[in-house]
Amino acid sequence: MKRDLKHFILRTLVATLPIIAFIGMYAALDPFKVIHRYDEMGCDSVSLGGNRGFESVKSLERNLAQGRHYDSFIFGSSMSQAYKAEYWQPHLPAGASIFHFDASEETIDGIIDKIEYLNHRGIKITNALIIIEEEMLHRLPNDQSFLFARPSETSSDVSWLQFQMQFFNTYKNIDFVCYSIAPRLWQETMLKKDLLSTDKILHVDSINEVTHASADSLIAVNPEAFFTEKRLKHNSIPMLPRNQQVAIDSNVETKVARLAQLLKAGGKHYEVIVIPRLNRNYLMQWDLTILQEYLGIEHVHDMTRHPLSNNPLAYYDQPAHMICTRCKEILDEALAPTVIFPQNGSNGK
Repeated sequence: MKRDLKHFILRTLVATLPIIAFIGMYAALDPFKVIHRYDEMGCDSVSLGGNRGFESVKSLERNLAQGRHYDSFIFGSSMSQAYKAEYWQPHLPAGASIFHFDASEETIDGIIDKIEYLNHRGIKITNALIIIEEEMLHRLPNDQSFLFARPSETSSDVSWLQFQMQFFNTYKNIDFVCYSIAPRLWQETMLKKDLLSTDKILHVDSINEVTHASADSLIAVNPEAFFTEKRLKHNSIPMLPRNQQVAIDSNVETKVARLAQLLKAGGKHYEVIVIPRLNRNYLMQWDLTILQEYLGIEHVHDMTRHPLSNNPLAYYDQPAHMICTRCKEILDEALAPTVIFPQNGSNGK
């Protein structure tokens, strides 16, 4: 009987050894950099996609641990990154300290989570800049993708294990395994499959700001070399129809009300900019009215009808990430006393 038990245990160990080894290798290599602590976000010329929301939280934690203090925060999706801290600084009182607290494919839920996270940590938000694209009003949290999953640090309904499992499940892809073991040998294959990013970025950890340094330099020196015929053709197709549809239903309205409650608490100064995107939907009058009703008409700036919404020379790519210099224009115009653009098409609910 004892011999049978020993054989059973031995067979079980042998059978599970590959699984244990695989888990151990994943934990040791930490290919997505979500397990171990790092002093800086990776900025390699070629890298696996990362969860920007998690990176933002860890950047904040690193900076707070180093004794830095922040009172001004920029919230939004990847599109908010080009609305740089230096562009917002002149609109703030002297001495304001800015941190960019963004996440890829950010949602209203995600912004609420981050504000509540700061409140729970006793970090006072004196100034807030909320960058919203019209699509964000439709978007639900996507915790099924490792790129967009909400970190457990900021989301009370997401456990550490749930968050980590998104990355581990992704790592089961043989391409990721091979790349983490032999990156140079597997790099070309990963690039062909669009599993790697070749964007050369500059990350300033003290404000958690990411910019496309190489693209910005080329645009400044030789814009024709960046805005090639091929790029412009890619950026302009498909010409998405202006589907005039109401984004804010009763569920979203509840979220907007909660966001307004958080922003109005404690005497915060805040601004909400609904930004333009290339050939995308304008903000409906109904949606604008709801945003202004809860957040205040003086704090909500609808820039979706800005002329740059039809200018492909204002964007890095087809998903409609606007270049930094154009974002400065949008920011300065939005925060000017009065900006009015013509109302094209029918509006309302």
